[in-house]
Amino acid sequence: MSDMYSIKDIVEYAFQTCEMFVNRLNRYGHELDYSLRVEEADYALIFYEQHKRRLSGGVFVELVTNALKAQLGITELIDIPHGNYDPSAFERKIPFVKVCLSIEEEHYLITVSDNGPGIPTEISKKIWEEGFSTFKTSGIGLCGVDDTLRRCGGSVTYNSVPDEHTQFSVKIPVRTTPFLPFY
Repeated sequence: MSDMYSIKDIVEYAFQTCEMFVNRLNRYGHELDYSLRVEEADYALIFYEQHKRRLSGGVFVELVTNALKAQLGITELIDIPHGNYDPSAFERKIPFVKVCLSIEEEHYLITVSDNGPGIPTEISKKIWEEGFSTFKTSGIGLCGVDDTLRRCGGSVTYNSVPDEHTQFSVKIPVRTTPFLPFY
């Protein structure tokens, strides 16, 4: 039988994947508040390896890395080890990226919040379009996030106030039986 995972396993895996970039910033003397809060609950083993890969990398790592890149004014996290980021991001405030997992009614709720520059109003409707990017990348990211979550019966929304904060909220239905594989 294939290994099975809970949403908690998947969120924690994605969080740890991004933690290495935060640790590198801290080694350069820049404080970034990166935290994970998981509500105590019985998280059922309902995801296969395929789901773990798509949800951790294609959804949660995507949302966290977007928050980190926006905070630092960079297009790729690979810029961090080379010092190619905007150090003034640390002068204005202590930047944060917070990930929270809870159960809300019949859904798992995962939020990714930051206190970065926010999403400008003039591009807010474009962020879900395939090919659109503010990071000079392929523009598959948020379009792929939305597609993956729809395949799980889930959804993603966001709330953003320019120059204050952004929060993406992911909802995935609570189940007791495993999800079917993606096709």
